[in-house]
Amino acid sequence: MTARRKVARDFESTYRAYKSIKHETGLLYIHSTSGALSVGEINIDGCLIETKHLPFTIQKRSTLIADRLNVLSETNNKTQMRQTMGDVADFINSLWMKGWVDTSMFFHHNIGYMHDNSLIQIDTGDFLRKDTPLRHKNKKADQYIDKSSQWLEENFSFLRATYEKRMKSNLKNII
Repeated sequence: MTARRKVARDFESTYRAYKSIKHETGLLYIHSTSGALSVGEINIDGCLIETKHLPFTIQKRSTLIADRLNVLSETNNKTQMRQTMGDVADFINSLWMKGWVDTSMFFHHNIGYMHDNSLIQIDTGDFLRKDTPLRHKNKKADQYIDKSSQWLEENFSFLRATYEKRMKSNLKNII
């Protein structure tokens, strides 16, 4: 896939997420290069960027799950770490219930923890479409659980069993 096609695909997925699961993504604003929508220019650190031909999004600020777990690990706060992973499992399942399965499988970099303890999906570029066949969604969901469990085993092994159990029990009722 060419870089241009990937950007177009990712932006299309982000646009669908903005329309369908805006709250869960923390997306505040989306700007495509097509249509009449034009902001003009943005000043970032003294550099003016013309936005007329630049697709971009504005999203709420959050802390990556990996960063949150690392901070909690430094204080040996295993209770909060388990709670965080429970929140992550519930959040992923809520997205799956709405037909959104993230195919990149890196929840620790794709889900953010907000200051109010809510979660948002940061990277919206690799979601399956709602009309994706069920067997393909099931396969991706199983791969997601396996890949994320592997990451937990490598980084916070005591969280893996709880996460897998919660994800697999919820998966039976969702997809």
